[in-house]
Amino acid sequence: MPRIKYQGFTLIEMMLTVSIIAILAATALPSFTEWLQKTRVKGASEEFHTLLNYAKAEAIKNNQDICLLIENPSDNWTIKVSTTSSTCDTPVTDLRTLKSLDYRNGVVITLAADSKLNKTRFTPRTQRPILGDDATITASQSIKFSNGNSEKTVEITATGLTSLQ
Repeated sequence: MPRIKYQGFTLIEMMLTVSIIAILAATALPSFTEWLQKTRVKGASEEFHTLLNYAKAEAIKNNQDICLLIENPSDNWTIKVSTTSSTCDTPVTDLRTLKSLDYRNGVVITLAADSKLNKTRFTPRTQRPILGDDATITASQSIKFSNGNSEKTVEITATGLTSLQ
């Protein structure tokens, strides 16, 4: 009787292959998680930087005041760019919105203790930011985006220039 030759993997070979894949995945996961957190912080800070410039440009383009509102500056935040009345207290129409949910609540924002960036108004004439209490910025103001491993800062100067650090 001829001998039948079987082809395929034995159970031991399959278990060994799965074990090696599991070990490689376990070593790669922490660095992937860290990279993902850094990417979320970078994305949120870059988007906020873009929103500042967008608000200035909309004020000039539409010849009206545009307000940037930061609601709940902590871990569950919302940032809105809106058309507004003469103060930022009553937004009329939201033009753009950025939420912590967009980054899976993985990014925390922190304002400096003396910062009043949570209500910043841009006017078409001066192009300088005006804070919620109708005070013009005299020193640069900053907002920090962070999570456990990464941190980015967006700064706005008294002249309205923005930078991302």
